[in-house]
Amino acid sequence: MEKLGLSYVAATGAALAIGVGAMPLLGRLGISGRLVQVTVPATAVSVSSVVNLVLTRWDELVGGVAVYTEDGHPLGVSKAAGQMALGQCSAARVLWSFVVLTAAPLINRGILAAVPSIATSTSASMTMQASVVFVSLWLSVPLCMAIWPQRASASVDSLEPELRQAKHPLTGEPVQRAFFNKGL
Repeated sequence: MEKLGLSYVAATGAALAIGVGAMPLLGRLGISGRLVQVTVPATAVSVSSVVNLVLTRWDELVGGVAVYTEDGHPLGVSKAAGQMALGQCSAARVLWSFVVLTAAPLINRGILAAVPSIATSTSASMTMQASVVFVSLWLSVPLCMAIWPQRASASVDSLEPELRQAKHPLTGEPVQRAFFNKGL
């Protein structure tokens, strides 16, 4: 529970620091406009998501994850595989955050421009905006998670030295790829 609380506080702090700090900083540098208004929140959410993921799954990062043969026989534990898993999960989270937080506002804006009558009704506008965000999440999260399979694999040459020489426990043949649970 303590780790979960720390992850939440750190992620929230990162998002707030970027969200509150970036806009004035960019303004002083003379950088402004619609693109900044859209990408700063997306960046804040993405960084927050990665901070939360890394802190929540810290043990996998420093201690590694279990790796197996293709048919499920244990080979050991790999920090390199744990780092790959967290990297892939982090990339997926960044991608879906940017899709939702950049595409949804642009789509909403396009719909409001194409159908101006929606803008005159608060309930219609809110319903449309919520629907666009829902569809963006519904499409982007599973698609981004599917970029890398849940059951990931890596060449044993990219893992720790002791795993590079791994042999299948039943056949004794050298193992070429190690498999591991990437997580979500």
